[in-house]
Amino acid sequence: VAPYRAPIDTFYANRQSLFLAGRTQAGKSCLAALAQQHFGSSFDADSLPGSWLSTSSALGQLCHQMKDAVVVVDDFKPAHLANNSKEADEKADMLLRAQANGTARQRYTPGKCGISSYDPTSLVISTGEEIPPGESLRARLMILKLKQGDVDWRVVGQLQADARVGRFTQAMAGYIDWIRTRTPGLKGRLDERFEGWRKYFRTRFPSNLRRVVDNAADLAVGAQLFLKFAVSVGAIPEDRRYTLLKEAVHTIEEVGRLQLTYQEHSDPCTHFLAMLKSALRSGEAYVVALEDEGAVKDGPFKWANPEERPDGGWIGWTDGYGLFLSQEPTYSAIRAYAQKQGDPIKLTEKQLWKRLKHSQWLGTCDPDKTSTKLAGCTTRNDRPRVVHIPTLDKQ
Repeated sequence: VAPYRAPIDTFYANRQSLFLAGRTQAGKSCLAALAQQHFGSSFDADSLPGSWLSTSSALGQLCHQMKDAVVVVDDFKPAHLANNSKEADEKADMLLRAQANGTARQRYTPGKCGISSYDPTSLVISTGEEIPPGESLRARLMILKLKQGDVDWRVVGQLQADARVGRFTQAMAGYIDWIRTRTPGLKGRLDERFEGWRKYFRTRFPSNLRRVVDNAADLAVGAQLFLKFAVSVGAIPEDRRYTLLKEAVHTIEEVGRLQLTYQEHSDPCTHFLAMLKSALRSGEAYVVALEDEGAVKDGPFKWANPEERPDGGWIGWTDGYGLFLSQEPTYSAIRAYAQKQGDPIKLTEKQLWKRLKHSQWLGTCDPDKTSTKLAGCTTRNDRPRVVHIPTLDKQ
């Protein structure tokens, strides 16, 4: 859908970016390349126009110059940029936020034209092993997370063959020419269609996904217009048009519903707690019974096999309901687990515990501290300091 939304930016400005996330070999760059090859058959997965290794200025110019086209910016991988993830996050925020706002940061150019900017005029598709942080930024994206096995490589291989011989560019050239002949009044018709789709998606998504409603409506407009073109040139029959539109809208809805999860994970507290819960369930981390430091046989943190300790690292105790976590082992284990999932924890250990306390996720705390001394363990003489989390469920 995205390639056929891009050419109508002149008539109806695009305000979103797509983000394909997943680990290496998941297929994200290959899928993004198929979209890019509608604007040049040589743009395969190894020859994409944009890279997150480029400077912010270079990316801004690229997204300005490739007007009414898709621009793939490949391989967002902050952990690999000289360990400077903050710099990478800021670069992503600058580019993708400018895309959403339709206005780039202005620059002062002495001796030339004074203040200038490269406002985005393209549709950005980004790929990366990690999703840029920030609730506000993620709300401006349509995110699709891929894992190995999601991509049908037989189908992708056939599409790649079609792209290499120019079938995608031929289709796009015909589509753009068809749009050109219908320029008079097109903006008004697109506005009407957008409002119609926006009303539809408002009934499909929760009220807190307002931007997702707009993004979904935007993509549906592109799908609807392209399928009308396909009928007009005899590529598909009229009845097939409605079937394909229904399938496209269904897919847009499915992706839209996933955005709530990604936006929740942009909050560092809910993200950490989600990773903690997942690590405990999978055995990548474990806790012991508070009373006797033995196996946890019941409750949400029970061991898969009460006769054998889980393979992961020990991080604390449970009373069957809440958690009493040893701070350093917990932070190290969950940070490593989140990194493996491609969704790293950005806060330092000290920042994390403070944020959890401020967000009222922590239970008993000593005055001016984020921790308390462990009580109720009959097998220990000492009382180590722990972080008390009464529940991992939403408050």
